[in-house]
Amino acid sequence: MGAFTLIVGGPTPARDNLERSQNASMKRQGYAEPERLEFEDGVLFVYPKQVSPTTNIRSFGAGDFVAVCGTFFYRARTGAEGLAQIYRDFSGSDGGEVDFDPLPVPLYGTYICIVRKSGRLYVFTDRIGLYKAFISDTSVISSSFLTTVACTTSLRPNAQAIFEYVFQGATYGDETVIESVRLLSPHYGFAISQDKVDQRRRPALEPPAAEKLSLDDHVDRIHHRLDRLFDDCVEAFNGRIDTALSGGYDSRLILGHLLARDVNPHVHVYGTDEDEDVKIARRIATGEGFRLTHIDKSRYQVGKNSDDWAEIVDRNFHAFDGLPTDGIFDGGADLATRQDRVEEGVIALNGGGGEILRNFFYLPDIPWSAGQLVWTFYSQFDRRAFGSGYRPSEYQQRMREKIEGVLGISGRRLTRAEVERVYPVFRCRYWMGRNSSVNNRLGLMHTPLVEPALVEAAGRVPVGQKNGGRLAARLIRRVSKKLAGYDSAYGYSFDEDPPFSAALKEKMALYRPPLVRQWTFRVKSTVKRKDLDERRATAARFDFLFPHGLSAVAQWFRTDYMVEPAQFNRMRTLEYFFQRLGQS
Repeated sequence: MGAFTLIVGGPTPARDNLERSQNASMKRQGYAEPERLEFEDGVLFVYPKQVSPTTNIRSFGAGDFVAVCGTFFYRARTGAEGLAQIYRDFSGSDGGEVDFDPLPVPLYGTYICIVRKSGRLYVFTDRIGLYKAFISDTSVISSSFLTTVACTTSLRPNAQAIFEYVFQGATYGDETVIESVRLLSPHYGFAISQDKVDQRRRPALEPPAAEKLSLDDHVDRIHHRLDRLFDDCVEAFNGRIDTALSGGYDSRLILGHLLARDVNPHVHVYGTDEDEDVKIARRIATGEGFRLTHIDKSRYQVGKNSDDWAEIVDRNFHAFDGLPTDGIFDGGADLATRQDRVEEGVIALNGGGGEILRNFFYLPDIPWSAGQLVWTFYSQFDRRAFGSGYRPSEYQQRMREKIEGVLGISGRRLTRAEVERVYPVFRCRYWMGRNSSVNNRLGLMHTPLVEPALVEAAGRVPVGQKNGGRLAARLIRRVSKKLAGYDSAYGYSFDEDPPFSAALKEKMALYRPPLVRQWTFRVKSTVKRKDLDERRATAARFDFLFPHGLSAVAQWFRTDYMVEPAQFNRMRTLEYFFQRLGQS
């Protein structure tokens, strides 16, 4: 399914009002009529995907059912067969302190699963937490942020989450930009009965210690896990798969596993004719004999008058559930290309998360504090952009606390294994997960390289073996030596270790101190101010949507210092959101 709303509690006038609010919000977002399932503890609304509807709900008598929102495959089955397998294997939990491990084998995908069995209702997300579900102060749980907001009683803004969205492209921890709307945690399953939502702890995904095996031994272990994953994926979806291709590691690793299974996937590349990704993808397609679709987003034609722009922004706002990672101010190409990828029930694979196979944060193999990690990656903002009364240091402190919280630690340095774990359970969970959730509104979509089994296996590889893309390149070689032999966007092929010049460049990045890295953005933004007038002129086409200027966000930001284009887009998206609050 493409979306759901679960309203906890028996029939009352208050529940009737919540039903009307959620129905109106989902309709504005473009959903067709839902299937409505009522039971003694609440009511569930299940909405089909907007482009390619799929069978993601199945009833089993006596009021029992299984519904999965997002994309899933279980025991190499999806749709009705997969749902039957889940129902057969599912076991609940009666105690809040008892580990809740609902299924005996991995349920792959990006999803939230809702099971009613033996008179009890359970809700749980994928283990990494990529699929986003929100809960309001009125006990409404929904896959739609806009719908959950429409069903809350308080619309008080959350300043920390507002800064996170604008500066980082997502909100972190269990917070959203509205204080009374929270994210469901993947660390728990949720049991619903007697008008209450109770948490059931799930077994922790502890970061494993690095194992001193040879690189080839680690490659063998990860390759076997990839084999199982792609075997099940190809069987579940009958080889009906779309995948991107660029000049990087991750898309080529995915393509290699598909071609090794005699799948003829839909393959596309984004960019202009002169982009290196496009040139490389064309050479690979010619050499391997498959059809390549080239998509140049800059060629998408859009209207030129204010009515056209207003319609495009409004459509983006509702299709992307309010606050997408890239903002809503574009010409419509982003939404159109996402819709195209999932036509006719094809599953779109995305290489996001493949950085678990590399040294994503570019840090040496020693312990680091959460604060140093914040300096390294989560301080990409101009400190002067904070509004009066808000301190960058307080924002950074909250980010440190959230990193420690997601790892379950406090008051000590992170081991290097824990630093590696931050990427999938913090960066991917909140930033990439928001994007994956939006795609799953439209059709089938999956990020196979960040499945928990792969995260665990990659965590056992010493960081030094990931440097220079050595692990990722050897995994490509392991599945296809020929595919590894094509050139890459890095200036060399993947059938050999990086040349000395590339290794030296990486080493220089590795030993750049975190304290220095937090100031890099300000230096870059000073340079970018030279192009500010041109960017503001481009953005001015949307100014008519803000007759009172950026009055809502002015309390949090000094807008003159918001010169990075993506952050500027998200800040204006936030302004649009607060202007529309209560209407969506």
